[in-house]
Amino acid sequence: MQALEANAEQIAQFQKDGFTVFPYFFAANELAALRAELERFKREGLGRNVATDECDVCEGDGVDFGLERYAPVRSAVRENALWSIVILCSHGAEILGSALEPTVAALKEVIRSDKNIIAVGFAMDALARLANLRPADDKPLPLIVDLQKNLRDMLAEAPVQCWESLVREGVMP
Repeated sequence: MQALEANAEQIAQFQKDGFTVFPYFFAANELAALRAELERFKREGLGRNVATDECDVCEGDGVDFGLERYAPVRSAVRENALWSIVILCSHGAEILGSALEPTVAALKEVIRSDKNIIAVGFAMDALARLANLRPADDKPLPLIVDLQKNLRDMLAEAPVQCWESLVREGVMP
């Protein structure tokens, strides 16, 4: 795999649509190896379509924390997606472009209702980074100002908080 850098068109697409494409991300020989492995998975019945499985468990059972709100479930797909959002939020609100408002709304909903404690932690982390990690001379958007005002109260409603990461991002217990 080669190192890639997004061009202006790809960045604009990401800001508009929430994704971008890197043509030729894999070399031809890497792509051939991946396709061969996928074919082997099909032949041997090893494949699993997590998008249509009846459960959200991709890595096996999670830990039972003894809290009624959370279930002992894990989802590699959802957790990886949320971790990607944490990384994006580390770069400030502007990188999300028009996806900022729906992203904040979705993260708040994860914190309010998700049964996966890891997913909830990632959503808290992402919102804390959006609210607090930005250049000192940067004037925050109104949505971010509102998030800064209400973040502590919203986090306090959840039965668990990861204060180590939240304190590093400027949220004080």
